[in-house]
Amino acid sequence: MTNAYDLLNNRLYFVKKEITQISKELLDYPKGDIICTRSNKYSKWYKKTSKGLVYIPKKEINEAKILARKKYLRLRKEFLQGEERAISLYLRHHPKDRSLRLLSTEKGYRELLKDDFLPDDEKIIDWVNKEYETNRSHPENLRYRAHSGHLVRSKSEYMIATSLYIKKIPFRYECKLELNEGIFYPDFTLLNVSTGKEVYWEHFGMIDDDLYLDKFIQKLKIFSANGIYPGVNLIMTFETREHPLTQETIDETIRSFQKL
Repeated sequence: MTNAYDLLNNRLYFVKKEITQISKELLDYPKGDIICTRSNKYSKWYKKTSKGLVYIPKKEINEAKILARKKYLRLRKEFLQGEERAISLYLRHHPKDRSLRLLSTEKGYRELLKDDFLPDDEKIIDWVNKEYETNRSHPENLRYRAHSGHLVRSKSEYMIATSLYIKKIPFRYECKLELNEGIFYPDFTLLNVSTGKEVYWEHFGMIDDDLYLDKFIQKLKIFSANGIYPGVNLIMTFETREHPLTQETIDETIRSFQKL
C-alpha cells in the first residue's frame, strides 16, 4: 500500500524544482518564437516577431535550434505549472490518510493493530518480538517516529520504516551486527518470509559528500569481506542534497528485496 499523499508531495517537490530550473534557463534565450513548416521533403523555419514572420535560412540553423529549445522549455514549463496546480489542489482538499496517522500518533491503537501488519507465522512474529541490542549512540537524533512505532534518525529512514511496516515486511531497526572488523548497526535488518534469511538495508543519505563517500566504500569492503553482498543479502539506497530519496525508489527497492 503506497501513501498517495507522500508520493504527491515528493512529485510536487521535483515539479517545482524543474520549473525553477527552466525559468532560470529561459532568461538566457533571445526574444522571438519559432514556427516550423513543411514544404515537399524539406522543413522551413520562421522566426515569429512583433513585425511578423522572418525566414531563417539553413546557414543559420543554430538560431533555429536555440528557438526550438526555447519553445520546448516554454511548453514544458506550462505543462509542469498545470501539474503543480493540480497536485497542490489535491493536497489542499484531500487530507492525509487518517488510518496511517492512527498508527504513528496513537500508541494504544498501534498496539491493538500490530498483528494486522505481520505475516501469520509464529516464527516470524517471534523474530519481530525478540529483543535485540540497538545502536545507543546519539539517542537525541532519534527524532522521527515511523508508523511501526520505531524512532528513527531521518525522514528517509522514516519513509523506509513506514513502507516496510505497511507492506508487512518484518524488520529490525539498527540491530547489532558483529563482524570480524567490529560491531555495526545496519539501518534495517529485514527477514525474507519466503526464505527465512536476513537481509540488510543500508541507506546512504549524503553520498555527494566526499568524507561520507569514503566511509561508504570502507563499509562496503567490510561487508563484502564478511559475506554480505549487494543484490544478495544487502540492499542499498542513496540520496544527495539535490536528489532526495523518493517513495517510488523505496517501493521499487522493496519489490526487488522480495525477489531475493
